[in-house]
Amino acid sequence: MLIHTGTPAPIDSFALGFDRRAGRLLRPSWIARTAARVRAHTLDRALMRGADLAGSSRLAARAAQLTDEHARQQIADSLDRVLHVPHDRRGRGRVTPSRRAVLTNEPELRELTALLRGSTPIYARGVAMLHALLTDGTGPVYTDPDGALLETRLQEAREAISQP
Repeated sequence: MLIHTGTPAPIDSFALGFDRRAGRLLRPSWIARTAARVRAHTLDRALMRGADLAGSSRLAARAAQLTDEHARQQIADSLDRVLHVPHDRRGRGRVTPSRRAVLTNEPELRELTALLRGSTPIYARGVAMLHALLTDGTGPVYTDPDGALLETRLQEAREAISQP
């Protein structure tokens, strides 16, 4: 039963309250978000294989983490650091990206960096692919002698970042 109090509620406050509640309902729980951080590597592999986000709150939470503004900035910053390696001769005693692979793929790396820094919606599968490329010390960013394999992986990530 509706009770009329005589003072109508402003429409804006109703819409704002509704949006706030809807956002909370759609956001993964703190348990799912915490589990997604703990199991990030495993969940990233599932995302790269194209797992359905609707089937797991942890997977959905990890996808949200990968595509939020902070993660986008971090991965873009990591790509920038990779781009500076061929021009920086200090690198002895640490694992450094393959200079030739980076130089060969510099335009694609710059485009991906710009895409991550932009406001265009992106898909978690592609971000997970980029994250894996950057963090796997045995992967093509670090071991590809001529840049061909890195080129393939970057193209795959680019396609996955732009489409579901």
